[in-house]
Amino acid sequence: MKLLQFQNVVISTDDNQFDIAESVAMMFAEYGANVSILSKDRVQADKLLSALGGAGFHVDCDIYKKESCEKACKLVYETWGKVDVLVNLPGMTQDKCILSIDPEELAENFSCSIFSMVCINQTVSGYMKKNGGGSIINIMPPDKINDQAHTSSHYGAVKECLVKLCKSFAQDLAESKIRVNVVTPGFINRGFTVSHLGYGAYECAISRIPLRRGGRVEDIAGSSIFLASPLSTYITGMEMFVDGGVHYINSSS
Repeated sequence: MKLLQFQNVVISTDDNQFDIAESVAMMFAEYGANVSILSKDRVQADKLLSALGGAGFHVDCDIYKKESCEKACKLVYETWGKVDVLVNLPGMTQDKCILSIDPEELAENFSCSIFSMVCINQTVSGYMKKNGGGSIINIMPPDKINDQAHTSSHYGAVKECLVKLCKSFAQDLAESKIRVNVVTPGFINRGFTVSHLGYGAYECAISRIPLRRGGRVEDIAGSSIFLASPLSTYITGMEMFVDGGVHYINSSS
């Protein structure tokens, strides 16, 4: 029997995180899970479902709207009869210095991450209670390189808020046997990384990582598999850093 056989997994994703969601979905299917994709991007979802070979389905969903989330999750529950795992990938917008970002843009950042995370966690956990438990994994947007820190102060603040809220969910849902954990990626190699940064900036970023390489989307997917599986049934409220050792080195120096 495969590690996640007979497990029903909901993956909710922002369009900007779809490359990570795709890797997560492929790995969950590889380990035997059924996968449903909640997103607005029908084209990318159809390509992914084709690659999954019938191991899942797509539900059109705007993860930033409560009504849309509730409707999509209800459809998934009615289709499968249970939901075992939620993998949530909230988005993040605006890359500006805190001195120049206006209140409307800051509110959009909160809407695109915090409010959507709370909505999908609340909705799916309600169905998990009917199962007698489950696992929720919230994957933070990957870190930006240090050279961009001056334009990302609110980005870091929103992420910290997300982590705190996830730990609150973990505490409140523990008695229902629902585990809630956070995956916090570091610098991740994506299709556009080198061309976007330039080779020099890319090499500089890599030199700051103890393992001397950028992360891969598969690294994020693998950590999600662990947190969803029976191998982690005594783990909840944890923030798992998938960053090549950056957090450990910085926190101990």
